[in-house]
Amino acid sequence: MTATMKSHASRTRAPVSIRQAADSFQKAIDKDPSYVPAYTKLAGCYQILANMRVIPREIAAPKVRSLLVKALELDPEFGPAHAVRGWLLLLEDLNFTAAGTEFKRAVELSPNTVEGHEGLGDYYATIGQPEEAVLELERAREVDPLASIVNLDLCRMLYFARQYNDALAQCSANLDLDPNPARALRQLATIYASKRMDSEAMAAFLRSLEVAGAQPAVIAAAKRGANDSGLSGYWKALIPFMLENADGGKPDPWMLAVAFVSTGDNDKALLWLGKAIDARCFGITYLRVDPTFDSLRSDSRFQNLLHRIGPSA
Repeated sequence: MTATMKSHASRTRAPVSIRQAADSFQKAIDKDPSYVPAYTKLAGCYQILANMRVIPREIAAPKVRSLLVKALELDPEFGPAHAVRGWLLLLEDLNFTAAGTEFKRAVELSPNTVEGHEGLGDYYATIGQPEEAVLELERAREVDPLASIVNLDLCRMLYFARQYNDALAQCSANLDLDPNPARALRQLATIYASKRMDSEAMAAFLRSLEVAGAQPAVIAAAKRGANDSGLSGYWKALIPFMLENADGGKPDPWMLAVAFVSTGDNDKALLWLGKAIDARCFGITYLRVDPTFDSLRSDSRFQNLLHRIGPSA
């Protein structure tokens, strides 16, 4: 996801900090109902909480829409509000054309803020232009060099552009910036896997589980699987835990799609990708460029999924 959309309040993305930020922005609105940035930032908090599956999308999306209506009613030329609206159009409505218009408007109105450049980078990746996405994320980083989410998103865009060595360097730097390094470790592991550096990938994946505070049984199973049959074994060991998913009994379709494609079970990967699109999971808009799913690209069912998401540029 994108730094300031994912957390306008801070440059981090921990659920607790996002909830605290949301409370602060609501208090700011209560104190001054004409304060446009608070509406925009509160909308961004709700959106990232939905992306993180902390609150249901069907609850978050209407809140985001109403907050943005109010923000743009108060100030139609407030650039960050256009950027958050762009993410809503991109992630919820899959309306790429309208989203691109909003992100470009955000950059035009507020060229020295992160939101527009980061959102425009997401848009370019979505329509299959990862090199342009990298350029926009580099511009966002120029605005806020220490923002961990911006740096992580730049790593992701470099990965999408198949610039693996640059992505590795960027992700390694992120480990020093990110107060929640599990996500940087996961991205690092994914890049190693794409470079066929399986030992390094397994080490980073396992470390990400430990840093994220996974249950000991999960970590033990993942280690056994990795020792038995490498990366495929690692993912196979995690799938039963993903299907059980103690968090509300609702498995994450996106992560299951990643797991199954990593084990070579393309049929189940495609099944769960379809569910991920239905659930509007974060990540689906990048399917056109995400190397994780390269093994599916020649399958007509995968092409049908791309058509469900939307047209390319």
